[in-house]
Amino acid sequence: MKNAKKIEIIVESVYLSNILKSFEGLSLPGYTIINGVAGRGAHGIRDAQDLTDVSANSYIMIICEPDKAESLIGVIRTKLEKYGGICLVSDINQIIVANIKN
Repeated sequence: MKNAKKIEIIVESVYLSNILKSFEGLSLPGYTIINGVAGRGAHGIRDAQDLTDVSANSYIMIICEPDKAESLIGVIRTKLEKYGGICLVSDINQIIVANIKN
């Protein structure tokens, strides 16, 4: 087991590509995206069935080393202050590491 950080971000889908561009240069091991996330928050109800991304949300999950998390959180904070959204950070124990070789 290894200590790690799990960073979960929920942002309006129209801003997803801009958020992902901000990850460049951070040397993250990867991330997972789930599009069409429904819910209710400060911006009202978000419909997962919206085909235009106008009222849909996307969920991004990143698991990384604690030192990389600090850099990422700074970048995300700036973006969320501009676009809105939420970022959750959790301490986790990473158990499985998949090394897939092509």
